[in-house]
Formats: sequence, structure tokens, C-alpha cells
Amino acid sequence: MAEIAEQAKRFEEAFIYYKQYSEAKQLNLDQETAKLLALQKAQFDAVEKSVQITLLDKENSLLKTQALLDSQSAQNKRLALALLSMVLVVFILWIYKNRRNYLKLQKYAQVDDLTGIANRHYFTQQAITAINYCKRTDQPVSFIMFDLDFFKRINDTYGHQAGDIALKISVNAAKSACRKNDIIGRLGGEEFGILLPGCASHLATIIAEKCRAAIEYVSFAESGYDLTVTASFGIADSGNCDYNFEKLFAGADFALYQSKDLGRNRVVQYQQEAVAFNI
Repeated sequence: MAEIAEQAKRFEEAFIYYKQYSEAKQLNLDQETAKLLALQKAQFDAVEKSVQITLLDKENSLLKTQALLDSQSAQNKRLALALLSMVLVVFILWIYKNRRNYLKLQKYAQVDDLTGIANRHYFTQQAITAINYCKRTDQPVSFIMFDLDFFKRINDTYGHQAGDIALKISVNAAKSACRKNDIIGRLGGEEFGILLPGCASHLATIIAEKCRAAIEYVSFAESGYDLTVTASFGIADSGNCDYNFEKLFAGADFALYQSKDLGRNRVVQYQQEAVAFNI
């Protein structure tokens, strides 16, 4: 219409038509652009949503993986703790068992199995330690030896079981007459030793006499045997034998044989000439 108006030399009309055409064309172009932009925006939104969904899926997957790792880590910690607890329990049991074995071995190495007092080796160790202490602190020390009178006759008459009972009951009777810090041990057979730290000869004689009387008057009724047991005692002290275990042992042993020679069941103190304390 603009071209027709232009050919007809109606230029003003042609201009109006051209203007309308341009406006229509511009409007159409804007609409097309708007549609294209809307389409592109929709596509971008779809892509963005797809990316978001993908990211959410990955995040969800990561969360699941993290949860699995946390669960596995917790389980590993529990297993490690359980394993550590088991190792600790085994270690404690091992220490306890070794300690028990050590105490048993120590007991076997130190204690006379029959009487429950120190064996000769352990008694000697304890006695030497106590003697050295008394020497350092300038205290007297005494040594008592005793053995059961006619012990072989008990074994021959009643049997060795009766002899064992006589030993145990006699030792317990002697222990009851001793002080708490006195050291008593079995020297062998029916022979025993008592070391008395801080004890001079006169007090040692009193303690030995108490032991002698305790053995003589102890009852064997519960054992089932009609036994009468006595013991002979010999005493040596640091005043006569110095602070020397061998000398004290030898002096007490000499006095013990003097006690036997004087009729048994008595206490003899070692001196240049042994003196008997008749009962």
C-alpha cells in the first residue's frame, strides 16, 4: 500500500503506510524476540533445574557415602575398642597368672611345705639380714635351736603321718610363744631355729622356756594320736658369739646337745660352760 501510494505520488499517504509497516514489523520482531527469549529462558531454566537435580543427586549420594563412612568408622572404632579391651583383659589375666605363679614359686622357695614356716635357706637369709641390722643399730640378738625329743620313736611307733602331725602341732605351739618379730624356720628333720632380734640372753631364755612348755603341754587329741612330745633347746647370743650367723648357729647347736646330754626337755644357754635351766 505504501508502494502503491508512492507510485501514485501520494507521498504523505505512502509515508504513513511505511510508518505503519515499520511499526508492525518492529512489533512482530519484538514478539518473535520475546518468544525466542522466553523459549531460551525456558530452556535455561530446564537446564538449571536439571543441573540442580544432578547436583542434589550427587549431594545426596555424597551424604549417603558420608553416612556409610561414618557408620563404618563407628563400627571400626567399636571393633578397635573391643579388640583393645580383649587385649587388656588378656594382658591382665597374663599378669595375674604370672603373679600367682611367682607367688607359688616364691612360697616353694621360702616356705617349708609341712610346717608352713621358713625353710632353711630362707630362714638363713632372714636371720643374716636381722643380725646385720641389730649390729648396725647396736641391739642384742639371740639364736634358739630346738628339736623334738625321741622323734624317731614317734615315727617308729605311730608311723610317719603321726610324726608329721607332731612336727606341725609342735611348731605351731612354739610359734604361739614367740614374739611377732621373731623369725622361725625349719633347719631339717625335727630341728628348728628361732632368731630373736633385739633380744638379750635372759629374755631369750624366757621365750625358749615358754616354747618348751607350750610343746610339752600342747594337746594332740584332735590328731587321733595319743602323743606326748617334748623338745630340747639351746640358746646362743651376740654377747658370746658376736653378730655372726655361723657362730650363733654353732653356739646354739652346742647348747642344744648339752640340753640332750642333761636329760632333754630343757633349755640350755651357751657359755664357756653350758648352764642348764632345770625344769
